Formats: sequence, C-alpha cells, structure tokens
Amino acid sequence: MKRVLVFEGDRVSDRFDVAWFGLHVGRVHLIADSDGKQTRSDRQKDLALLRLLRSGSVDAPDVQEPDDSSGDGKRKMRAKYPKLPTGDAQRLVTEGARVELSQEQLDRLVALIDRVAWDTSRLEFVEDTLDWLAAADKIDA
Repeated sequence: MKRVLVFEGDRVSDRFDVAWFGLHVGRVHLIADSDGKQTRSDRQKDLALLRLLRSGSVDAPDVQEPDDSSGDGKRKMRAKYPKLPTGDAQRLVTEGARVELSQEQLDRLVALIDRVAWDTSRLEFVEDTLDWLAAADKIDA
C-alpha cells in the first residue's frame, strides 16, 4: 500500500517545511543517538525520502532581504531562505505537488520529525503536519 501526499491548501508551505527540516535535522539526531553509526539500509531509506521530497519542490532562490533586527539603525542584509542547521539548502514546495510514499517511508518520515526538538513557535505547524501525514490517502500499489 502507498500513501499519497498532496501539497495544496493554505498550509502547504508550512507542511513541506516541517517535512524537509524534519528529514534533515531528525536524521542528524538519529545518527547522534546511535553513536554515529548508521546502516546502508537506513541511508538508502533516507535518500529515497530526500528524493521524494525533492520531486515536489524546487531550490529556494539565493535572495537577500533587509534585516533591521539589531535595532542599531544600521541596514544589514540576511538570506531570505537561510540554510538549515545541517548546512543543506532550503526548498520551496511546488503547489499541487503529489508525492507517493510507502507506509514504511511515511513512518520513517514521522519518526525523523519526532526526533527534532522543535521551537515552541513551530509546534502548531508540526502537529498539523503530523496530522496531515497520518491522514494521507491510501492507494493500492
């Protein structure tokens, strides 16, 4: 059985961001928790997830925007789409993208998302994404 993720609606960007961030950062935590050991099988599973999420997204542009957060009145610039803590680039979901995953892949993605110590301001998006993943349509493979 396969599960289908359709990236559409008003929370599409947030849901993709949680999945993309969770895959990258959750994987780092998983490896750290296992003393840096990982099996080839686990790498292949994560690579398959990476490719599936890439298939429904595009590289985020390298855009700079004003950053006045320092409060010192000096105009600074910052990346609109900063790199992830892992050094990986951000991606932007393609509206209407459809990604088919096996149940095992979906479970792996959820497990990786659960590994992340999410910032309190992101909790609503994380829980919404996990609910959305759990409700993904089932299709016969």
